[in-house]
Amino acid sequence: MNAHKQQIIWSPWEDASLENPIRTEMSLVNDPIDLPMYKSLPAFEWIYKHKAEDLLCRSLTRFAPLSPVISYKGQISSWLSPPISGSGNTVLLILSKDNSGAVRLVGTNYANWPKGSVGLTKFNFFEEYDSLEFRTDKERLIVETISSHMNCTDTQIAKEVAYQAELVRTMPIALLVLDINKSFMAFSPAVVYGNHPADFSKEFMGEVL
Repeated sequence: MNAHKQQIIWSPWEDASLENPIRTEMSLVNDPIDLPMYKSLPAFEWIYKHKAEDLLCRSLTRFAPLSPVISYKGQISSWLSPPISGSGNTVLLILSKDNSGAVRLVGTNYANWPKGSVGLTKFNFFEEYDSLEFRTDKERLIVETISSHMNCTDTQIAKEVAYQAELVRTMPIALLVLDINKSFMAFSPAVVYGNHPADFSKEFMGEVL
C-alpha cells in the first residue's frame, strides 16, 4: 500500500443512505414534489445544476466533523458536530464559480455566526479571495461576503437555526451560493440522522415518589 496516498475517512455526510437536512433539500431538487410547501431552495437547485453535491458533502466532512449520539442498545440515533472550541464555532461556506469557470467552495469553522450587514454585496468573490495572502484576511472576506448577502428573511432564519443548533450543542451551517449577479442562502444545523432505536422496557407511566 502506498503510504503517501491520502487516507479515506468514512463520514456520515458522504453516506447517501443517511438523511440530513441538506440531503433532504437536494432530494426535492432531484425528485420534485408539486406542492408549495415542498418547493426546493434556489441554492440547492444551483448545486444540482452544477453537479456540486459531492463537493458540498466533502466540504462538510472537513468543516463539520461529526460525533455519534449513542442511544438504546448501542445504536446511533444521530451524528452532531459540537463546536470545536467548546462554544461559538460556526460553519460558513461560500460556493461559486471562479473566473475560469471552475466550481469552488471555501469556508471556515471558527468564525462568528453572521448577523447580516448593510455592506455592499460582493460577486467577484474568488478574484478577491485569491488575491489575499493571510488567513485572517480570507476569513474576514468570507464573513463579510456572507453577511452582506443576507436579507431580512435570511437574518431571521439564521437566528432560528443558531438557536436550534445551540439546543443540542452542534454547529450551525450557513451556505452562500454566488451566481454571476445573484446570490442564494441556505442554513442548517450540523446534524445527520441515524437509526430510530427502541427499547420498550424503558417505557413508563406512573408517579415518581
